[in-house]
Amino acid sequence: MKLTWMLYVPFITIFVLTFLPAINGPHLWIGLPSLLVWILGWTLMITVILLLYHHYSLKKPEEEGDDA
Repeated sequence: MKLTWMLYVPFITIFVLTFLPAINGPHLWIGLPSLLVWILGWTLMITVILLLYHHYSLKKPEEEGDDA
């Protein structure tokens, strides 16, 4: 199964959706600027996405098909 779509999600959310007025505006979320909270939240999500991608992209020894 191709999981490369998972790698595009952080790019779209951080660089494209920051132009939305709800995110890039003079708003406070939990006492911090909304853009800072957005970027920090997705920085943590990038870590989770990359860990999931690494976990699912590794081939299991049974699936490699090595007949030794």
